[in-house]
This record gives sequence, C-alpha cells and structure tokens, in this order.
Amino acid sequence: MTAFATAWGQPSQKQVVPSGIPARPAATDYPQHADLRQIQIASEYMGRSFAAVSPGKNVRQKTALFDADRFIVVEVGIFAPKDAPAELNLSDFQLIVDRQRLSPTPPGIVAASLRNAAADPLRRRLESTGGVGNIDVNTGKPGRVPAPGSASNDVILRGWDAAVESSLPEGKLMGTRAGNLFFSFPGKTAKVKSMVLEYSGEREPIQLKLR
Repeated sequence: MTAFATAWGQPSQKQVVPSGIPARPAATDYPQHADLRQIQIASEYMGRSFAAVSPGKNVRQKTALFDADRFIVVEVGIFAPKDAPAELNLSDFQLIVDRQRLSPTPPGIVAASLRNAAADPLRRRLESTGGVGNIDVNTGKPGRVPAPGSASNDVILRGWDAAVESSLPEGKLMGTRAGNLFFSFPGKTAKVKSMVLEYSGEREPIQLKLR
C-alpha cells in the first residue's frame, strides 16, 4: 500500500491508499446487480470519468467526478455480511469489451498516467478555458476539477491521488464496500458494442452486462 503514495514520482504530503468511495444504500441502487451466495455485487459503467470523495475548502466531504483520460471506469459495490469468509482481489475482475478481455490497472499506474496527462500542454490550455470539466455528484451542477491531476478551490484532492483513494480496496470482505476499477482502453468507446464486467471470486464467474 505504501508504494501507491510514491509510485508516480514524488511523495505525497499524506499517504494515499485505496479506501474506495461510499457505497449506495443497496445493490439494487446500481444499474447492474447480482446475488452470489452470501454476497451481492453491483456495478455502474462510468465511461471515462470516476467519482471520488474529497474535503472541500470548508473541510466538508464533497463528491466530484474526475476525468479518467485513457481509462474506462466501472464503479463496483460489494454487499456482504461482516463475517463473510470471502477475500476481494482486483484479479477477481475482468472487463470484456466486445471480445477483448481487460484486467484492472493497478491504482499506482493509473495515478502515474493521470499525472503525466495533467502535464500535457494542450490539456493545460483546456483547463484554463474550461474545456474539460467535472460534475458535482451532490448537486448535479458543473464543477471545476478540469483535468486529470488538477485541483480547484472546491476539491482539494488531486486527480491522481483521487484515482488511488477511490479505487476498490482489496482484502477480506467485512461488510459493504465500494470503489472504482480502472481499465486501460485508448480506443473509442462509442464504437464498443458489448461491455461485460466479470467477477470470478466465487465458485462460478458472474457477468454483469454494462452495455
């Protein structure tokens, strides 16, 4: 876990590790969901954006959408009893895009990519003109976290840190958890005909059709 804080070049002021995002009240609150013995798994395709929770300038929790650049993101919720014997690993998931199987990209690699994207001169010009934006999930109104790795007065957490912090945490399942899975996909998502999230952490793989 400690490697995530420095995986993209420079140490962060605070250690950033995958802690996920708040789960929705129930699995049925996600567009896709399925029952697997003792647990429920749910998902929503987020396209090239991801939700993260960060303290705003008033040190209150605020949820915002960040630009995921070349990654496509699936938000996942796992609903399990506190004594569930299951173990959650990123390797339990695969995204099947048409016939291509993609494995989740480790959070540290996602962060490095977003930081590099934020340094791109063209993207900085888009930032200054508002050409790349975000949506405050709490209000549904446009916000200002323009590009991967950028910050605003309202959302302090940088995009690359947000990617790590909002990632689905691995480890023993002890109750409900939620977080983001990032899949590297530089192609055009508009041309994708089929997209399925596969979870193989139980006896038989389960597939959730995203598109």
